[in-house]
Amino acid sequence: SSHFGSSTIWAQGASAKSAGRGGSSHIRMACCRAGAELGMYVAGSIPAEQLICAVGAHPSIVAGESGVGKDPIALSAKSNCPWMFFPCGDPNAGGMVEGPEYDVGGKLFKTLEAKIPGQNRTRRFREMTHGFVTRGLIVGDKGQETAVAIRDVVKDVEAFFQSHSLRPSVASQCWPCSGLLKLFRSAA
Repeated sequence: SSHFGSSTIWAQGASAKSAGRGGSSHIRMACCRAGAELGMYVAGSIPAEQLICAVGAHPSIVAGESGVGKDPIALSAKSNCPWMFFPCGDPNAGGMVEGPEYDVGGKLFKTLEAKIPGQNRTRRFREMTHGFVTRGLIVGDKGQETAVAIRDVVKDVEAFFQSHSLRPSVASQCWPCSGLLKLFRSAA
């Protein structure tokens, strides 16, 4: 199922190969745009034994939560799994650029590290614009650079998932986020 161009959350069941996790079913998430905000709600409601890790490409956690009067840092403190973020642009540019909260010294990242130390990752794509992974704008002046950046994100996501001893399964699902996000916000 494809929802590229809108906010998405993708979840895939997996079997953990590492000792202590047996071969039981586990979930990993890849979230784009507002999907990362929804993913953070999900990460706070599913036990760590089931939700192994999550990824947020050009995440909108800070803008989304702040925009409705909620605290994105408090939300991230509830996460039961490590995250990998791919923020875009100059962190101090404002507008449709993810701020410094997602970088190693940023408040959101540090909050996750305090709860799950040494397992979170972030990689800023300074030359890319918000939405580059899901929009896939690989034409025009920056088409080649965007294509390379998208491949880099996919490789990093795969490596992050593998670092948590996960191997893919065939069960996966992709959801648009608009209705689900409203439901999680109202329940929080």
